[in-house]
Amino acid sequence: MSDKKDVEVVAETAAVASAEASWSQSRAVLRVIVLILVVAASLWLLYELQSVILLVVLSIFFAYLIAPLVEFVSRPIFFPANFKSRLWTDARQHPPHYSTIKRLAEGLSGVCHS
Repeated sequence: MSDKKDVEVVAETAAVASAEASWSQSRAVLRVIVLILVVAASLWLLYELQSVILLVVLSIFFAYLIAPLVEFVSRPIFFPANFKSRLWTDARQHPPHYSTIKRLAEGLSGVCHS
């Protein structure tokens, strides 16, 4: 009888050990599969968004290039006191630097507003 019980205990211990071993192997396989899926999804996302990413990079570069021009044009222009009253009779009109920037932006974008 003790031999039969010993065999059952050994069989049960072997079954538990094999179940634990197969679970750790399954976890390793699942980790690899998830890693491959994440890399594939990231590559697909980069491929789909490549035109948007290119536009963002080019717009940042363009903004960096024209920043000195915008800073120069947006500086206030000082005129003698009587000169301003001769040019702008209506206080709602914009000074020349605003219209210059607006015309430059319209010319670059190809949009003409009245």
